[in-house]
Amino acid sequence: MEGRITKTHVVGSWPEQTAAEQDERLRQERNMWEKLYRRRPGSQSVKEAEAMVRRIKLARAAKVPEVGIFFVVNAKPLVQGIPWRVNPSYAGYRTYGVGHPEFWRFLLQADAVPCAMRHAEAARGCVNYHEASQKFTMFADRRIIKRKLQVQAIMTELNLPPDTSVVVDDHYQCLGCLPRRPACLALDEEWNR
Repeated sequence: MEGRITKTHVVGSWPEQTAAEQDERLRQERNMWEKLYRRRPGSQSVKEAEAMVRRIKLARAAKVPEVGIFFVVNAKPLVQGIPWRVNPSYAGYRTYGVGHPEFWRFLLQADAVPCAMRHAEAARGCVNYHEASQKFTMFADRRIIKRKLQVQAIMTELNLPPDTSVVVDDHYQCLGCLPRRPACLALDEEWNR
């Protein structure tokens, strides 16, 4: 079964779900969207939230490119996004308003990731839109960027144009990519905090 929960994608297979489990996952994603748009002044009402969901559905039907975040766990991209036109602009950028830790909790509840794994252990990244240049940029861990098929799968899920910049971002380094430091240096750093 291909995995789709509105716009949280598991590229590959998704565990079988009951109707109640699907409803619960949809409710959780709706809560994430509400948190995202509650930050905008004056967008507290239910009618505005419903109108936003309608605009999102129309934009997705039109294959509008999306900003979003993603993890790659066991070689499977886990992607969540929102059409860039629907998302508010901050300082000339459109970014996804839900962070990696919150998305990871959602994935844990959905049993899409190993429960013993922390979000910082997984390769991850995000996609932003820069209004001045009218370009999308994917920032990601080196492990993801080295694998062209994973990059392409993420770009396809978010409907990104072919001229999207793909950039290694040290902020998204998984624990396996962090440089190894001798134990004596790590202890010195702890003492100097």
